[in-house]
Amino acid sequence: MAIETTYRLPPHAAKRLAELQAIRDGLKPKERQVLDHVFADGCQNKQIAARMKYSVRSVENCRASLVVKFGAETMNQVGVLYGEWSALSMLSVTAEPEGVSRGV
Repeated sequence: MAIETTYRLPPHAAKRLAELQAIRDGLKPKERQVLDHVFADGCQNKQIAARMKYSVRSVENCRASLVVKFGAETMNQVGVLYGEWSALSMLSVTAEPEGVSRGV
């Protein structure tokens, strides 16, 4: 039988995660893809446009929309919020201790 350990976030961190998750959940699929390309892959607008087969202008519009939806003033601020969401998301997962596997 596997033993699971749940890492619980403090209430203020859980509230912040919920706020950021609500913003992320409200994004259109195209906006999520642009967000991931910008911050996970470090891509520029032209690279994102080529990967997604969109115009550069369309990518620029998505980036502008992300700034508004995150309540930020710049994409750098969106990046900070994206990083915060990512870190809090990773901390809130259920993990198994090393060397313990689930019974099937």
